[in-house]
Amino acid sequence: MRLTTRKTPLSRRGITLVELVIAMAISLALLLVLYAAYFAGVRSFNQEMNRFDIFWDAYRGLDDITNRIRNCDNLISAEAENIHLWLDENADGSMEASELISYFLSGNKLMRTRGEESRPIVDNVETFMLEYDSPSYPTLVTVTLTMNKGGSRATLEGKADIRNR
Repeated sequence: MRLTTRKTPLSRRGITLVELVIAMAISLALLLVLYAAYFAGVRSFNQEMNRFDIFWDAYRGLDDITNRIRNCDNLISAEAENIHLWLDENADGSMEASELISYFLSGNKLMRTRGEESRPIVDNVETFMLEYDSPSYPTLVTVTLTMNKGGSRATLEGKADIRNR
């Protein structure tokens, strides 16, 4: 008598445990690569947003200060870390408290005082420096802001001519 064994077709065979473990290891490696790429992209995006934020804040602060310096009617006091201006808004020729403007650094905030009201213009300021072309009678003011936020650091510089000098 002859014994015959019946083989199952390939389409009916299952996968072995070794094949399953290999497939899971490959899938895990692919997931780890995707995970690393995703979080590297998120980290890069956050860093760029921090850089954009500090550049935008520095630009706003510089724009505010330089425009006021250009349009001021008199430079009351000019020091390395603060400046006091008179901006005659009602054109009556008299200095009123609401027309006196000061800029200075308080902690990490660039502050603007107008009359009795003091408010922050820009946050995350590391240094605020003012340089003048002449200590006794300045006509050109160089404003330097160094910002630091989330590990990103930027230094911006602006210059302003005083119009009435």
